[in-house]
Amino acid sequence: MVKAVVASARAGQKTVRRPYLGATLQTVASDVADGLGLSQATGALVAAIREGSPAEQGGLKRGDVVTAVDGRPVEDPDGFGWLYALKGVTGTTPVTVNRGGKPVTLTLRLEPAPERPARDLVALKGRSPFAGATIVNASPAVAEELQLAATEGVVVSEVEEGSSAARVGLQKGDLLLAINGETMRATADVARAARNGASYWRITIGRGGQVMTSVLGG
Repeated sequence: MVKAVVASARAGQKTVRRPYLGATLQTVASDVADGLGLSQATGALVAAIREGSPAEQGGLKRGDVVTAVDGRPVEDPDGFGWLYALKGVTGTTPVTVNRGGKPVTLTLRLEPAPERPARDLVALKGRSPFAGATIVNASPAVAEELQLAATEGVVVSEVEEGSSAARVGLQKGDLLLAINGETMRATADVARAARNGASYWRITIGRGGQVMTSVLGG
């Protein structure tokens, strides 16, 4: 049996508090700008909205182009992230969007992203293909930090350089969907799979909206 040493760190971690938007933003392509009647391809296109998020509750809609935060112009998604982060995690802020060719100003609530479920951070060691990977339970907070669309499941938060995990191609931000046909719903599932070992490993991951499966020897 392959033995894997699992080190867990579940408390005492400090994270930077930044406001939670609950939306996926994309760069505005030139053809999108033309279709919306924008004079230039600037702003941040709203591609998706998470249910119950400040974005949804504040009235942000898919297809909106965010053009300003509290009157300060937004050039791209990164620019939005920087301006929004400056607002803190209390109170509200006005956000201006282009909607159907017209400017609309919304009021968004400022609050930290919810961390439910708890991260249950696990660093995997030993002889499994996952050795050197640190994994966490996905949540809105994790999704915001790693710029992911998924808010549930198991996410690779770090990969140690030169480790087994790095050699088999695992990357920061990967979603571990299944191992040997078993769905991975929490970090404990991955830890158990690594600890139990296998003669071969069939690993299914999500990356950038695509699902990929690899089969590795034990």
